[in-house]
Amino acid sequence: TMNYDGILDCDELEKKQDLTYCYYYSSNDEQLLIADIKRGDYDRILIDIEKIFEFNVKKNTAPKFMKILAFNIVDLLIRAFNPTEAEGFSETVNSVYTKIEDFESVPAMKEQICVLAQYVCSLVNNDEQQYIRRIIEEIKNYIDESYTNPILNANYIADWFNMKPSFLSTLFKKQEGMGLLEYIAIRRVNAAKELLRKTDYTVPVICEKAGFTSERTFFRVFEKYVGMSPGKFKREQAYDDNKPDRT
Repeated sequence: TMNYDGILDCDELEKKQDLTYCYYYSSNDEQLLIADIKRGDYDRILIDIEKIFEFNVKKNTAPKFMKILAFNIVDLLIRAFNPTEAEGFSETVNSVYTKIEDFESVPAMKEQICVLAQYVCSLVNNDEQQYIRRIIEEIKNYIDESYTNPILNANYIADWFNMKPSFLSTLFKKQEGMGLLEYIAIRRVNAAKELLRKTDYTVPVICEKAGFTSERTFFRVFEKYVGMSPGKFKREQAYDDNKPDRT
């Protein structure tokens, strides 16, 4: 262990102007670094780390305290992400700790911190993508269960999932390659096609059961995605069903 007098607050540090027996690491630096870690922003993390070390180098912080500073940042990377089940994380952290312990040069210590930061960012971003995919699947399942509701739209779904409509719409389109309203429309058209194939329901009944607000909307949307009217679609399906089997 290393002996030191304790932690100096910023006011004391400004008065002392001597980092021979301590190192500089402000609470503001820490909060910025935590925020960037949680976002998985590797480029910003590199800037944060460089800023912290650069200040300490200029102030001639003693090498042994530079090493403590490096360990402090490594601990922060672990605590900010808290990867309890990430495969291989413990081995990576132990390797970084061991190498920092063996190094004396600041660039070598920073390099190991950056290795860990890049690994943490990859885990953070992977977790975020998994979360987004899970949310999108929940939204799609909700649409499958609720498409018959004629007032189902982006605002309605966003309210259900406690999200902003604009954010939800952007997120959905980015993940699915189509807008949320388009997805709902296609789901309703597919439901209408099944009803046309398998039932003798009238158009008004099919329109209601598929979640369309009016017959006019039903015809317009159906023709847009199927390329023909509901009546023609039903006739063609009946013709296909009655064709003789040539096998």
